[in-house]
Amino acid sequence: RVFLSLTTGPLWVLKSITIEGEDVTDTPIDLSGRQSVTGVVIRMTDKLTQLSGQVSDARGQLLKDYVIVVLPAEQKEPVIAARWIRTARPDSNGAYLLRGLRPGRYVVTALETIEQGRQFAPEFQEQLRRSARELSLKEGENVTLDLKLTPGL
Repeated sequence: RVFLSLTTGPLWVLKSITIEGEDVTDTPIDLSGRQSVTGVVIRMTDKLTQLSGQVSDARGQLLKDYVIVVLPAEQKEPVIAARWIRTARPDSNGAYLLRGLRPGRYVVTALETIEQGRQFAPEFQEQLRRSARELSLKEGENVTLDLKLTPGL
């Protein structure tokens, strides 16, 4: 089983990968017994999504130090989920900005800090999903989402 993937520059994002009309963007394909693969179509877009906002604490005070964690809304196989997971830190004014998320459904959480790589752990993702805000992003859409800090994670 293999995943077809494509690394893009900052101005493009993967939209879909199909083989003979079947969407295999996030699906492993079995290449055993095949000498070649034909009918592969890779679609890219330069209509990037943008997610931005600010984070406040329980008292409503805007924060300048936190981590945003973005996960796919539905739990996915770890290799697939890794393609959708993103983290971000705020700029000097306390605002966060994520560009180029793939269109789809996400959950977003604001944390005080996170150990490097912990966002990929399935059990941690399950904890995040319980306190996260859900949103959908369409191709080229700009969404502002202000969050409350999630303590204790």
